[in-house]
Amino acid sequence: DARVFLDVDDLKEGKGAEYVDVSAVTLVLCSAGYFQSPNCMREILRAVVTAKPIVTLLEPEVKHGGLEEGEIHTQLLEAVGNYGKWGLTKEVESWGYSMPAPTQIADALFAGEINEWNRIGGYQDITMRLIANSLLPENHGPTFVQGELISQPPKLLDPPAAQYHIYCSDNNPGA
Repeated sequence: DARVFLDVDDLKEGKGAEYVDVSAVTLVLCSAGYFQSPNCMREILRAVVTAKPIVTLLEPEVKHGGLEEGEIHTQLLEAVGNYGKWGLTKEVESWGYSMPAPTQIADALFAGEINEWNRIGGYQDITMRLIANSLLPENHGPTFVQGELISQPPKLLDPPAAQYHIYCSDNNPGA
């Protein structure tokens, strides 16, 4: 029953910060270009100054814009130089907050749950379950993605029908 807002699909008006205010959690997909986008930076700044929980999703593949943690820190430092040009310094002040330092943003990104996105379907299911877990109350119990193997009860094997003799040769070390 979770309602999901995706800025590229669902932004009808404004610049995104107002949607952070009505969200329980902000998911940040850290990839090339994210920290060079004024709208993305506006959303993460709003989440940081209002202390909204952040779920960090890392893109591991460089060909899809993957960044390592050190590269994220570097890009956050570079973004500071664009705040004035983007009007973010004045905007954050208009919200009644002072601009957070890049280290504060990095701390917020890496303080909570960090997940890695994977393009293989089965691993995507696991990532989606982990993201869903971060939205639920702490004592929610187990969660499963439909069809995920972990959600199926184990199938017990029948006991062996006969007795077997196993021989391990002395000439096969470690056997």
